[in-house]
Amino acid sequence: MTSRSISVRLGFIGFAAVAAVILAACSSSTATAAPGATAAAGGGSSAAPSSAVVPGFSLPSNNKDLEGLLPDNLCDAATIKTSESGSSFAANADPAFTAVLTALGKTAADVEFAFAIPDPTKAGDCNVSAGIFEINGADSGQLQTVFLASAAADETTYTPGNVGGKDVYVDASDPTSRNYFYIKGDAVIFASAPDDATAATVLSTLP
Repeated sequence: MTSRSISVRLGFIGFAAVAAVILAACSSSTATAAPGATAAAGGGSSAAPSSAVVPGFSLPSNNKDLEGLLPDNLCDAATIKTSESGSSFAANADPAFTAVLTALGKTAADVEFAFAIPDPTKAGDCNVSAGIFEINGADSGQLQTVFLASAAADETTYTPGNVGGKDVYVDASDPTSRNYFYIKGDAVIFASAPDDATAATVLSTLP
């Protein structure tokens, strides 16, 4: 599994630290449910771990409520989920991350992030992921404006569309993996998939 296939390019946010955590866990060995982990709220018949453990390493799972909003299954495989607060990964984030928060009148302490990928031992090289980036109390209109402006400054072009019943913005610059996002309240909700049809099955399950 490549780092591209498990990360989402959001234009202005450097999620390298989070992606590296997931990549390390996925490439080390089979992921299993953490002791005491339960299926996320609203799940189906397949129990999905809210965090994952590999020998000597465990993915952070600091916001199970946020993880519970993400799909329990992707590519017919249970998902591996992880969540972090902004303060825990801000030090490794792209400098634009801080600039965006400043523009919104927020700090890293206002940020929560959750991310889900299909278990690579079950789904293979499935180029699909989903996540939620929440800036507590942010205005949705301002969040969208700042996001698009920062993406444009990064020479990332998002075009509006409707996929999976959601009004989204799409970055289709990579022929193998499209990135989608929409704003709901104070959150940026996003997904990555190889095409619109696949993305629709993910986006339709998101809040």
